[in-house]
Amino acid sequence: MDLLLRRQDGKRKRTEKAFKFLYKNEVEMAEAELHTL
Repeated sequence: MDLLLRRQDGKRKRTEKAFKFLYKNEVEMAEAELHTL
């Protein structure tokens, strides 16, 4: 049971990291668009 919980926690952390990475890219792209206007 504990092992399963730990595995889920690791998966959650990986998806969190991926979402933060994607969000950062979105923000940078939006800023780049603002600078080109």
